[in-house]
Amino acid sequence: MINVKILGMGCTKCKMIESNIQKAGEQSGVELSIEKSRKPSDYNKYKARMMPALIVEEKLVSSGSVPDVNQLTELFKSIDK
Repeated sequence: MINVKILGMGCTKCKMIESNIQKAGEQSGVELSIEKSRKPSDYNKYKARMMPALIVEEKLVSSGSVPDVNQLTELFKSIDK
C-alpha cells in the first residue's frame, strides 16, 4: 500500500488531484491510502510552499500544480516494486 497525502484547503485543484490519484491507482493496480490535510503544521512539516501539495510516502512530490494521471501512474508503479 502506498500512502498519499493531499495538502490544501479543498479547492478545485485539490479535488482534481484526488480524482487523478484515484484513477492512477486503478490504472497501476496499486492499493492507495489517501489522506487529506488542511493543517498549516503539515504544510510546514513537508516544506510545501504552494497548495495543493502532494505527499507520497512522506516525500513532497508536487506543490502548486496538479500532476496528471499518467505521471501519477508511473510514480505509483515505480514505488510499488
